[in-house]
Amino acid sequence: MDRTQSPVKITFATTPDAFAMARVSLLGFEKGEHRPALFPALTGLSTEELLARHTSPEARSMKQGIVGHKTYIKASIQGSGPEQEELIVGFASWSSPSRRRKRSIRDWFLSEIIYPLYRFIFRPTLGYSMPPEAKATFAQLHNDTFGPKGVAEGKKHWDLHVLCVHPDWRRKGVGSALLQWGFDKAEEDGAVVYLTSSPMARPIYLAKGFRVTSERMCKVNGYDLKIPGMIWEPRLPKTPCV
Repeated sequence: MDRTQSPVKITFATTPDAFAMARVSLLGFEKGEHRPALFPALTGLSTEELLARHTSPEARSMKQGIVGHKTYIKASIQGSGPEQEELIVGFASWSSPSRRRKRSIRDWFLSEIIYPLYRFIFRPTLGYSMPPEAKATFAQLHNDTFGPKGVAEGKKHWDLHVLCVHPDWRRKGVGSALLQWGFDKAEEDGAVVYLTSSPMARPIYLAKGFRVTSERMCKVNGYDLKIPGMIWEPRLPKTPCV
């Protein structure tokens, strides 16, 4: 990975970006604390082996960053080689229930029939399927925040599903730029930003202004995971003194 300093550009991801984003994801989460628990079948495989198995039709259908109800954005820099090719150094996946667009018949068929069928047939054997108990924990955390008596009950929100930065490009503003895209959208909508965090990333999100709204323990594949739900709220404009 070329680490020459260059301004980071945030744009929508497209189908040709899928392979590069998969590489960033696998490298970024290679040493993540949650990976052995949530995706045990991937443990011990090299990045190249994992990439060879990464054949998601969802990624192939990406248009203007849209896959189902999620929006994928990429962080890229211009390389310094002779061709000055674009280098993808990070990406994020966002969604907002209040911004979900009307789906065409084609989109409905892909998201409701083809993708679930693909996941049912292939994902369990590939190792990309998250254990049911983990999915249930994430759903409970979301409900703790936005459900009845939650601290953000009834509020509009943008959900950050994943944010990943290439290891060579950490602490260079890439993650902050990917977060800022969601902050800007939330401020436009008068919404909060929600995410769940790993222990390693928790201090980073706290420093960015997030606060913990709920925590739950998840016992999965012999691991005890403590997972927090966190929100970020836009700052209200200061009222001038009269």
